[in-house]
Amino acid sequence: MAAREYDLIIYGATGFTGLRTCQYLARSYTEGVRWAIAGRSIPKLEEVREKLVAINPALSSLPIIKADASSPESLEAMTAQAKVVISTVGPFMQYGEPLVAACIKQGTHYVDSTGESPFVNNIIHKYHQEALDKNVILVPQCGFDSVPSDIGTKMVVDFIRKEYGLSTKSVKMSLLSFRGAASGGTLASLCNIMAEK
Repeated sequence: MAAREYDLIIYGATGFTGLRTCQYLARSYTEGVRWAIAGRSIPKLEEVREKLVAINPALSSLPIIKADASSPESLEAMTAQAKVVISTVGPFMQYGEPLVAACIKQGTHYVDSTGESPFVNNIIHKYHQEALDKNVILVPQCGFDSVPSDIGTKMVVDFIRKEYGLSTKSVKMSLLSFRGAASGGTLASLCNIMAEK
């Protein structure tokens, strides 16, 4: 993968989560990371690039890639150019699987922001072994849905081991309150999950 054009591509850069991810990169990685933005609308991607230029003027030539979940060929062409693709395109049950398949086919690592457990279950069952065989890393649920529970679980388990010398059989997490609101993509994902049940 050393010869790939980009270290990472943000797929779905025009949505709420995609834009926030790009803004983080624009602030945090001003040099040393070769990245691009991708999605199905070039004009919307150009608008995102302009917002990023306001953060980091060096991004005026940030590459834009046209790719669409309804076109496996475009996804394969995109994934062949990157070491890692970060996907924020939801609902993932509707749009996610073709990108996972393209990443595995091209040997590209995959990260997403889904909170859709049925999607994650599906890609584990369908693609886990092939990903292992091809040394492709799949990281679903890299975001709000997983981070608090994962870190909280680790802290609880570490505490119980250290203080009491015991292991844990299971850990359950509850979210009592949070600030903020769901994005349009998140609401669409919730509707999609409900429709599947």
